[in-house]
Amino acid sequence: MAERDLNFGVIGLSEGNGHPYSWSAIFNGYDKVAMRKCPFPAIPEYLAEQKFPEDSIKGAKVSHIWTQDLSISKEVASASLIETVCLHPDDMIGRVDGVLLARDDAEHHKEMAEPFLENGIPVFIDKPIALDVKSAQEIFSFGDLVYSCSSLRFAEEFALHHLEGLGDIHFIKGTVPNSWEKYAVHIIEPALNLIPNRGHLTAWNRKSKAESRSLKADWSSGITTEFITTGSVRSPLQLTITGNEGSKILKFTDSFLAFKRSLQYFLDLINGKVANLPRELTLDVVDLIEKGIE
Repeated sequence: MAERDLNFGVIGLSEGNGHPYSWSAIFNGYDKVAMRKCPFPAIPEYLAEQKFPEDSIKGAKVSHIWTQDLSISKEVASASLIETVCLHPDDMIGRVDGVLLARDDAEHHKEMAEPFLENGIPVFIDKPIALDVKSAQEIFSFGDLVYSCSSLRFAEEFALHHLEGLGDIHFIKGTVPNSWEKYAVHIIEPALNLIPNRGHLTAWNRKSKAESRSLKADWSSGITTEFITTGSVRSPLQLTITGNEGSKILKFTDSFLAFKRSLQYFLDLINGKVANLPRELTLDVVDLIEKGIE
């Protein structure tokens, strides 16, 4: 028997985060005219490079939306072809098979996800899941209903095969613009994903200068990592990987593919096709984020 298409609800927005537009469009396709009003110009730009419906995710659609502002909800719904605009997030309960919590203000994640999790509805919680390990563990207490990651862990630019020819990795440096609290996860998670045998943290050092923040961490395997956020100062989103036989700079460029892969994984998880992402790695990511907060 063929699987029925699932219905997802999307919840947003948080400041500077256009994921309700983009994540929904990756499932549903989009209205080109309405999407021109999207306040995040990069989204219609990379959507225009795809072919719909060929490049959409099959097997699910985003059918419901709620945001803090009804007018914004209607704009996103029009642009991303969402059928139902909700007046309250709880209106989705009993009507959706999963929720995309597309807000990156981590301090609200638990309270917004909890009503759905308590009703057995899986939730994709946007990055970072939390800003401290204790809060992350509380959310993870709901088990496999919780799925959370930076989509950049799925980026082709940060795939494991890029380490070929570098020998034994001993140093990874990541840089990303914007704030530590919201964006450090985009370099920490893919970096840790590349070094599963990093061991445990042995030492760390946090530094701040103007808008820039950095955290240097040593691991028991002998690997050192350094993560830098540059605030409003423009900088590439990249990882520099150094091994005993060479080094390589990996620059992130393809948002659509990374988002699509992370959303597809959530769908596959609900359908029982994949196991959930390792909690240990996510908690290591949150631990580093917490250590970088002053």
